[in-house]
Amino acid sequence: MYDGQIVYRGSEVFTGATQEAVEIVEQTGRSAAAREIHEALRRISRRPEPDVTGAIQHACAAMEATARDLAGDSKATFGQLVKRLDLPKPLDTAAEKLWGYASNNARHGLEGQQVDTPEAELVVSVAVTVPSLIRIAFKIIVCFQRHDVPLIFILYR
Repeated sequence: MYDGQIVYRGSEVFTGATQEAVEIVEQTGRSAAAREIHEALRRISRRPEPDVTGAIQHACAAMEATARDLAGDSKATFGQLVKRLDLPKPLDTAAEKLWGYASNNARHGLEGQQVDTPEAELVVSVAVTVPSLIRIAFKIIVCFQRHDVPLIFILYR
């Protein structure tokens, strides 16, 4: 149960990863990413049959919303955003490959292809942890405030 709702439990790793992701996006004020993660969890928790493609789509939307917010660009493609964020290799490639998987298997599904629940759980757990990845890959230092607005420098660790 999370926030008064029964949600898909999955493995211990899945549960831990998704809970941490929700906490991070909520603590950093990324409401769009938080909404997408909640919707991904709602979709994979649906019974009797989980909506696995919907869960993957929403998890990747959280990944995209986070990348757009950090890059300050609402129109760039996900690949462009990954390059701008300068994620450490091979994590940059992993993020792009995950996006490609979601595009091929959930967002633009092909006839005859079907994603099973364990596969969806893996994709969702990886996609929603992008905010954790960003937190690990970068140090965010609030240097000072000007006119009550914090100026933040993002430094590569």
